[in-house]
This record gives sequence, C-alpha cells and structure tokens, in this order.
Amino acid sequence: MKRYLLSVGLLMILFTIAYAVASAEPPTPRAEPPHGKPTDVPGLNPESEAEKGLKRHGVFGTITTIVTPTFTVSTKQGDVVVTTTGTTRFHVPTRKNASIADLAVGDRVAVNGTPGTGGLVAKQVAVAPGKPTVQHRVGIVESYTANSSITIKDVQGGTDEFTLTSDTVIRGPNGNNVVNQGDRVTVVSRRDPSANTFMASAIVVHPK
Repeated sequence: MKRYLLSVGLLMILFTIAYAVASAEPPTPRAEPPHGKPTDVPGLNPESEAEKGLKRHGVFGTITTIVTPTFTVSTKQGDVVVTTTGTTRFHVPTRKNASIADLAVGDRVAVNGTPGTGGLVAKQVAVAPGKPTVQHRVGIVESYTANSSITIKDVQGGTDEFTLTSDTVIRGPNGNNVVNQGDRVTVVSRRDPSANTFMASAIVVHPK
C-alpha cells in the first residue's frame, strides 16, 4: 500500500511541474539594431565623429610665408596654412588694433581657429614675444638719415638696416659726432621683438 501511495505522489509532482513549464510565457527576443546601422556606442557614431571635426583647433609654430589673407606656420607636425578673416583677432606685443600686416616671417605664433579646406581658419592669432638681443655690427655706411635709419655694408657684402631715434648716441673721433656716407662704423643695437627690427642705441664712428 505504501508503495502505491508513493507512486501516486511522484506522478502528481511531475504533472504539476510539467503544467507550470507549459503555461509559462516564452522569453521576449532581444531587439536587434536595424540592418546596416551602427549601434549607439561612443566612438562608433559617425555623427559624433563629424561633430568632433567641427571643434576649434590650435597650432603653435613659426611663420614661414605670408600671402594676405593667409600665412603658413611651420609646426612639429608639419606646415599649416592659416586663413584670416575680418573677424580674426590679432595679439601683437606693443601693437594696438593689430592686423595681419603686423605679422612677419620668423614670428612665433599661437593660432586658435576652426579646421577648414586645406588648413585652419583663424579666430585668434597671438605673436609670442621674442627675447631682446643686443648685437654689434661693423660696416661701411651706405645711407644715413638722422633720427630715422642707417644702412651699413659688412666685409662680406651684406647689408643691415637699423632704426634710429632721438635717443641714439653717436660717438665720433675727436668729439665730432657726425655720421657720413662711407664712414666705417660700429652699430650697437637691440632687436624690437614686436616689429622684428633692430633699434640702434649707439653708433661709433671709426677714425679714418
């Protein structure tokens, strides 16, 4: 009798489990992305990459050529053509309301702008101040205009032009503080970083 009751109990348990499994809802299949379209995963969305390309960029380097309204900057990564517009802001030491006309080949510049066709469209251009450099140049006077400029030719045949001011000191032999064309002179000058020119602080005329 016990064996009969045990068999009946096992059959009832199995029947209950089978009914529960049969009545359960089937699992909902996982949604798949539309064919041919990437999932919305950072780094794989083409629109996000395109938006990155529109962000502002910057370069730092040395100006090698200037052809208004563009100039070329030599950087560690290569040459970059920078295009200026009417809204480009220029920051040049000692210059107010600066423009592209105040830039010079050899200037170290930092450019902030937006990538464009073939280069960078500048929003801001800042010239890095250079270190003042004192130099002494010896040569023969080719031209001289008091309080304005002096041009001398060195022994190699090269010429150097210096800017003069009312503060430029002239020292000649026997107290004769006059400079004439053909005189042999030494020009003591300091570079003006903002204009990339040399300002003469003194002119020493050699005795003949």
